[in-house]
Formats: sequence, C-alpha cells, structure tokens
Amino acid sequence: MNTKSNERYKQHAFDSYCKKVIKNEARNIYKEIKRKNEREISIEQLKIKDIEKISIFPEYYFEESCIRCKEEIIQINNEEIMKIIMNLPEKQRSIIIFSYCFNMSDREIAEELNLVRRTVSRYRNKALMNLRKSLEGKIYGKRA
Repeated sequence: MNTKSNERYKQHAFDSYCKKVIKNEARNIYKEIKRKNEREISIEQLKIKDIEKISIFPEYYFEESCIRCKEEIIQINNEEIMKIIMNLPEKQRSIIIFSYCFNMSDREIAEELNLVRRTVSRYRNKALMNLRKSLEGKIYGKRA
C-alpha cells in the first residue's frame, strides 16, 4: 500500500507542477498581450502624416514622375525638373524628350513629328531657354 500512496503522491505532485507551469505561461501570455496593446496602435488610428513617415514607396510607383513617350516610360527623379518639363508646350516637351532621352537627331525628330528640321532646332532652343529661366528662377528665388 505504501507504494500505491507513494505513486499517487508522485502523480499529484506532477499534476500540480504541470498546472503551475500552464498557469504561469498563461499569465506571461496575458502580460505580453497587455504590453503590446499599450504600445501598439491600430493602423486606422494613424494620421496621414504618421503613415507617410513609416511608409516606403518604390520610385517606380509614382506616376507623376513618369512621362510616356513613343510607347516607353521615361522616369525623371527630380520633381522640379519634371514640373518644368510638364509646363512646356507639347511640341517643345516632345522635342526635348526625343533629343535628350532618345538621343535623336533634329532630322529624326522632324520626321517623327512631321516638322521641318529648322523648326525642330528653334523649338528646342526655345525649350532650353524656358528651362534655363525656370531653373534660374528656382535657384535664385525669382519667379520665372
């Protein structure tokens, strides 16, 4: 009989030990959840400024920094230059893009846009002057 009671004592001790382990583990989990709830906030509670601080957007997702030309997409990373180019008249903008992004000659641009070669040269010179004035205005704080 003594062995049976000793065996029963061991089972109760092990049972008690397992219950304590589970109880303490559950207490640790509840503490961790409480600590996370105190430190973390839901994304719905964030303000737009906070979201912009923590968000990362790859550059190729920004549509406003891209120009579509000749079935190709050209990305301009400098926002000021992009705005200035987009403010140019359409023919001047096309000539600048063809000339500097596609390395096309005046003759090739003239054929592409159905213009005279000399007209292409004049439009490019006007576009460069407009770009220069706008950039100087930005650098020296003047309005172009």
